[in-house]
Amino acid sequence: MKHLSALLAIAGICIALALIAWFGFDNIAGAMAKIAATDFAVIVGWQFALFAVLGVAWFAVLPHGAARHPGQTAWARMVRDSSGNCLPFSQLGGFVFGTRAAMLTGMGWANATASTVVDVTAEFLAQLVFSAIGLSLLLAEAPDSAFAMPAG
Repeated sequence: MKHLSALLAIAGICIALALIAWFGFDNIAGAMAKIAATDFAVIVGWQFALFAVLGVAWFAVLPHGAARHPGQTAWARMVRDSSGNCLPFSQLGGFVFGTRAAMLTGMGWANATASTVVDVTAEFLAQLVFSAIGLSLLLAEAPDSAFAMPAG
């Protein structure tokens, strides 16, 4: 299994290098140079703050003693989101990786799996509320917009 992991890591690095070569290092470096270091730091800091809040929320749905501290669930959430974004066709894979990451920190499989389902459901419901707020703002600000009816 360790050899397979190493081979897959090497394959991933090769694919990343091939993509950089395909699009051109100059183009990638130019795009990255347009982002100020402070702006990038704000984005990264905001993402870590978000992971902390989401990790605490996930920790809160666990039974007492299922996890030692919220850092475990924050780590599992980072793994879940990262793998879900990196796997091109599998958001479901992110849920599996997040559950596995929680288990690797010492959480039992039943608690890891059940709390992942609860966390994903809560995230889905929050996205529905967020979408409803956005649609309400669109309809309030631009009710005659050609985009208002299809979005509704």
